[in-house]
Amino acid sequence: MMTLETMLERAYRLSSYWSYFSEECDRLTTVFSRLKYPQHLINSTVVLFIASKVEDPQPTPAKKENPTVGIVLPFQDQDSADFVRKQLA
Repeated sequence: MMTLETMLERAYRLSSYWSYFSEECDRLTTVFSRLKYPQHLINSTVVLFIASKVEDPQPTPAKKENPTVGIVLPFQDQDSADFVRKQLA
């Protein structure tokens, strides 16, 4: 489940609020479920990742004056992302 762990780490580092990180965890769970990963493996990976970060809660609230900007980052290779999008459709 290295791919899921990598995506979770990426989401964790880019999230400015825990709520955004939680939403991304839910989205990743949905994506990997659609890709036919075993549900118990997805859930255990997400739970273990979150548990490992509880002692180091990096996502902190941004300043109130700055509006939050959401960014969708593509996969490393756009051709792969396009292929996955077609498969999920």
